[in-house]
Amino acid sequence: MILKIFFFITGLFLISANFIGTQINLEKHPITKDVIFHKNSINYLRENEWRNDLRKYQNIRTRDLSEINKIFASSIYHFWENDGFDRFQIYSVYENWIIFSLSYFEYFLFKNNIISKIYFSKLERLTWEKIMEKGIGYCSQISIALHGFLKSRNIDSKLLAFDGHVVVLVNNNIVMDADKNVIIRDFNINNIPPQIIQSHYKKAGYNNTESFQMEKIYRTKAQLLDIKDYYPKLFLFTFLMNILKWLIPILLISYSIRFKNKNEI
Repeated sequence: MILKIFFFITGLFLISANFIGTQINLEKHPITKDVIFHKNSINYLRENEWRNDLRKYQNIRTRDLSEINKIFASSIYHFWENDGFDRFQIYSVYENWIIFSLSYFEYFLFKNNIISKIYFSKLERLTWEKIMEKGIGYCSQISIALHGFLKSRNIDSKLLAFDGHVVVLVNNNIVMDADKNVIIRDFNINNIPPQIIQSHYKKAGYNNTESFQMEKIYRTKAQLLDIKDYYPKLFLFTFLMNILKWLIPILLISYSIRFKNKNEI
């Protein structure tokens, strides 16, 4: 009887957490609390203004891409904790209670010197709305978010991954670098004049050193990828975890009810 009740309550709690997660937004990382300007001196959209701003772009035209790029650039602060455990960065219990639990269990093992590295608390998100809600990330996160949004609007786009930077390529000829708030039109991946790259980043407000560094990055080997190809293991892992987060509580509740019926007199 006690085991039956435990399974039922646990399953009910977990499935309730899942349903709550479909209705609430993630809390923005507290590091964004005092951010006013960032990147190339654009305003940081501290709340979820991006929802209203993006709602008007149902049928996207080429002329809309600059403003869309700026909305994404304004909404995600360039930050990611790679050196330690950050409880504000990890998946929330409502987002995925399995990954949430794994993150804390892994951190417990790490603190007690049982393992030497942590992985689950550093997992990037792959759902563009959740990336925007959390409001932090490096170039890969913001490009995944932008790519996901554009795909949801049936815009031909790919992740364009260089050695050290990730941007989005639209219609094979427009680069959207939301991490730097830069857009480059008439882009040819097979012929990238260095002066073109530098001029676009300088025009966006970056100094000579920063612009030259971006030009060097654009000269590295690039790959055109979808999200599932950019992070194949993470894509598969999160896909399975999102199935299990619903399947496990359903099985717990089903087993507790079946267990009850089996033992009724």
